[in-house]
Amino acid sequence: MVDLETGYSFEVEINDAGNSDMLVATGDVTIAAGASLVIQPESLGEDCSTNDWVMTYQLIAPNSVTGVFNAVTESFAFMDVLTIYERKAVFLA
Repeated sequence: MVDLETGYSFEVEINDAGNSDMLVATGDVTIAAGASLVIQPESLGEDCSTNDWVMTYQLIAPNSVTGVFNAVTESFAFMDVLTIYERKAVFLA
């Protein structure tokens, strides 16, 4: 079981090749109100401008997910992020 508590910042790195950090949990993941998601480039200078127009990154792979991130921040000039919550996964698109 993983609890992302209030005030916690879950930081993930993504790259132009479509790879990302991922939290893999054998149990449940709970995202508390007030937890945030921070998306950063894997390497200095990557801006995801070479990505296909629709790129999906799996960020969390648990048995189940409850809750949503209070805030999602990123600094990419060429990317608008959408966080997708499913029963057994959290994705970034």
